[in-house]
Amino acid sequence: MSKYFPIFSILIVFGISQFACSKTARKPEPTGKLTICERCSEPIAGKYIVALNHNWHQEHFRCASCGKNLVGKGYFEKNNKAYCRDCYHEKFSSKCAICKQPLSDKYTRDAWGYNFHSRHLNELQPCFSCARLISKNITNGGKKYPDGRNMCNICTKTAVSSPAKAQKYFSRLKRFMTRRGLKLPAGEFPLFLVDMSVLRNSNPGKMDVAGRTEKASYEINGVEKSRRIEKMQILEGLPVEHFIAIAAHEFGHSWLFLNRYPHLELQVEEGLCELFEYLWLKTQNTEIARFRIKKMKIGKDHIYGTGFRKALTAYNKYGLSRLLIEVKRQKRFPR
Repeated sequence: MSKYFPIFSILIVFGISQFACSKTARKPEPTGKLTICERCSEPIAGKYIVALNHNWHQEHFRCASCGKNLVGKGYFEKNNKAYCRDCYHEKFSSKCAICKQPLSDKYTRDAWGYNFHSRHLNELQPCFSCARLISKNITNGGKKYPDGRNMCNICTKTAVSSPAKAQKYFSRLKRFMTRRGLKLPAGEFPLFLVDMSVLRNSNPGKMDVAGRTEKASYEINGVEKSRRIEKMQILEGLPVEHFIAIAAHEFGHSWLFLNRYPHLELQVEEGLCELFEYLWLKTQNTEIARFRIKKMKIGKDHIYGTGFRKALTAYNKYGLSRLLIEVKRQKRFPR
């Protein structure tokens, strides 16, 4: 079973700007040296402003962009010029990837490097597959599937929505696995595309999963005679890379069962199936593959996250063939 883990992470970042207040000074007693206004170059009489290491007539200390008087209002300094808050952010602050308005104070950075106002997290839906916030400027919009999933238009471009496409990409995966000594029986495989409601209803607790494999063994007089895969179910409408990643995990369940592995603890079996997924992902030179691997390595789930890390440690130590032999023999990861 392929459990669904959203791949959305956020980082709160604080914009750093130099904000200052102007200081009003009184005209000092005459000393023979004139106090000159930085803007008009005329002598100053009476009160004046001290800012940016210069002196200014009160009426001349203004925003370098819009001309608004800054006396008593504070200002932002950039390149030795003073700006009001609005002009500073408009000219120099990063823009929100969603609404294109300037970012000030704290904002959110998602796993893809997009910066946006944190309020958009409550206004918009994340894509089920890639977790980008679905919006015009990030994903060119998206759609809602009948089973309630929200998918962005980046992911729907390569959506696997037909049995023919599913078999095509699964055949590609089988060839990949065969080259690594992992082979399933020849012929058509009972692969089905289903919506989330089907997978949800097939699992305890109605939890969201992205794939599921049903297996059957046949016995005569208590002696097992044969095993077969009844069906492999994968979510319809996933983008190609996500579909193949889920298929690799479910391939693992099928391969272990058809090769007569004994009953394994859930952490061991799911960890191995995550390793099968990893073997495919690490050959893909894509940003999403690298990110999925990163999430697998830091996953906190006891079954999937810890199981994968144990499987990966054993794989790096023993290699795939020895690892699989030892798991079959010991019913656990070799140490």
